[in-house]
Amino acid sequence: MILEDSFFKKSGGEVEKLIQIIALLRVVVRMEIFLQELPVWMNFKKTFSAILHQFMNLLIVLFSLYFIYSSLGERYFGGLIDENVMNQVIKEDDEIPFDYIYINFNDFGSCFVMLFGMMTENNWQLFLSIYAIVLKQSPWIYIFFLSFYMLSAIVIVNLCLALIIDIYTTIEDNLL
Repeated sequence: MILEDSFFKKSGGEVEKLIQIIALLRVVVRMEIFLQELPVWMNFKKTFSAILHQFMNLLIVLFSLYFIYSSLGERYFGGLIDENVMNQVIKEDDEIPFDYIYINFNDFGSCFVMLFGMMTENNWQLFLSIYAIVLKQSPWIYIFFLSFYMLSAIVIVNLCLALIIDIYTTIEDNLL
């Protein structure tokens, strides 16, 4: 008994964590056995496994698009946004929060965050207005932002939804 207590104290709770993980896996396996009986669950599993392969191809295309636009954005718009510039932008357009200083093309990671915000339509018009003010309404900024928006938010997201619907209906037709 003393030996077991000292083992649990020395392990830092790792044994308890392992026991909890095993208990959780047991619950998951039992739930899977139960769900095997439901046709809806089997339909979902077949749809998900069929989507996975096609979705990876779509993710590769999306990552390539992000990479190209991040490289272009960092090359042509990188370093344009800093605290002084952001203060001037806020004076011209008071709708823009100061926190948007961190969403820019100054480095590759920030490019991905900005492009993701644009793709999910998370105030992408504010990003556009920041760079339009900084670049004094250059037509290139509009071409850059609108082309990315059209390719990512409209084409890629709709392709993803169409892929899910197509695979689901194919599996539904095969079950009937």
